Amino acid sequence: MRTVLITTSGIGNRLGEYTKHTNKSLVRVGEKFSICRIIDKFDPETTRFVITLGYYGNLVREFLDLAYVNHNFTYVNVDKYQGEGSSLGYSLLQARSELQCPFTFFCCDSIIIDDIPDPGPVNVLYVATFDDASSYATINTNGSSILRVNSKGDKNFDYVYAGVSHIHDYSHYWNILEIKYNANPDNRDLGDIEVLNSLIKQKAAVVKYKVLSRWFDIGNVDSYNVTCDYFKCRYNVLYKKDESICFFDDKVIKFFNNEKKNLDRVKRGHSLGPIVPQILGNNSHFFSMDLVKGDVLSEYYVHGEVYNVLKWAQDNLWIDKNVDPNHRYTCHKFYFLKTIDRMNELDFGHEFDTINGVRTGPIRALLNRVEWDAMYTDTFYQFHGDFIMDNIMKTPDSYKLIDWRQDFGGNLFHGDMYYDLAKFRHNIIFNHFNVDSDLFTLEFEEDGAIVDLKCNYFLMRQLEDFDKFVAENNLDLKKIKILTALIWINMAPLHEFKISKFLFYFGKYNLCLELGPPVVVL
Repeated sequence: MRTVLITTSGIGNRLGEYTKHTNKSLVRVGEKFSICRIIDKFDPETTRFVITLGYYGNLVREFLDLAYVNHNFTYVNVDKYQGEGSSLGYSLLQARSELQCPFTFFCCDSIIIDDIPDPGPVNVLYVATFDDASSYATINTNGSSILRVNSKGDKNFDYVYAGVSHIHDYSHYWNILEIKYNANPDNRDLGDIEVLNSLIKQKAAVVKYKVLSRWFDIGNVDSYNVTCDYFKCRYNVLYKKDESICFFDDKVIKFFNNEKKNLDRVKRGHSLGPIVPQILGNNSHFFSMDLVKGDVLSEYYVHGEVYNVLKWAQDNLWIDKNVDPNHRYTCHKFYFLKTIDRMNELDFGHEFDTINGVRTGPIRALLNRVEWDAMYTDTFYQFHGDFIMDNIMKTPDSYKLIDWRQDFGGNLFHGDMYYDLAKFRHNIIFNHFNVDSDLFTLEFEEDGAIVDLKCNYFLMRQLEDFDKFVAENNLDLKKIKILTALIWINMAPLHEFKISKFLFYFGKYNLCLELGPPVVVL
């Protein structure tokens, strides 16, 4: 049985906001979390994994137990994972009792392409060719052996250490680490480098090296972005600070930092039944579900599908009609109060009151012009909540809905059909591809802002089918358009600064056009 140690206890502060709500081993790299790219290299039937847990350690354990039910995991809790007394060396020592055998060590922010077969009775450092050693330990070599291991920033080196090693002489390794730790327990820089160098200097063991063909470091924002450019995701998934997704061959696992949101998603998933993927399991912050085989509707180029899916939703989604006067207050919370709260989250400084030559006025004044009572209804239906084409899968014989909202103003099972329609219309105009490809313009001039958006012509032509469905069912298109503009305004605080500003001004501009009559600046 091979033993693999993966350290996930650190706080990952160099990744900034990416680790504000999760552990650095759970940041997404392409279609998978980074820790998956380590675990998937090893045969679960012949491998025992030792995982150190510290910062958001509960999330690491929850994910692994849900994602890898047939794997052998031993968890080691590390109490000092930040501040005084914390170090990689300290974390390693906490796992010492579980590693009284040869083991392979993986730093969780190292991503490699190469397979790592068991090297046998030898100590090995895995290294890479790299020009800049300012942030990395390095080695100097003599033939197939290592002469010395250098700390970060050394200018005379042969290879960069990739944070992966195999330790055969584990007794020497642990003895040296314990001595070094006891000499200065507060040394936050103590890691495996000092131990490996002492092994070599004391001739306690021969340490060899293997050059990797491709190595990536996700330990800081710049290198993480480079890694993500290499590991492309097949699916259009927008980055969100407090939730994420991981894809496997036959299942998908969703993460929510908010425990209630996760559990509500699970409840709603069960209630929506066969029109959503089957939920396979869940815990406090994660749930797994079947991976749907099919095409995302936004990439399914068959004219008429917009009309077809709306007719399908009428028969399969917007059912279970529920009439209650209290629903109007739920709409008030969801549309009006939430919008006010979202606007309070924005801090752009100066607000431009002219957009594309249209005098819009301040956002507060614009919101006061909305006839809010006309936005409310006492008639709710079963709903999706994020009914966009990127969340609709075209299957061989029907449709499946993914990434449903957890509630509508606190109501788990019923919501406003008009909100689903507004989300759908918004996505015809502004979809994930627009965002990923920067197909939007935001400029500021002395007399106002300029916003523009390059849309998908194929989808825009199908707005005619959307309007046809609305007319056939005697629905209020103006209400849908106002809600669509409010959706863009409400999305603004949820995104990065550039797209956030665009969404705010784009939504404000469209809201003004719908409320009219606009005043054109001459």
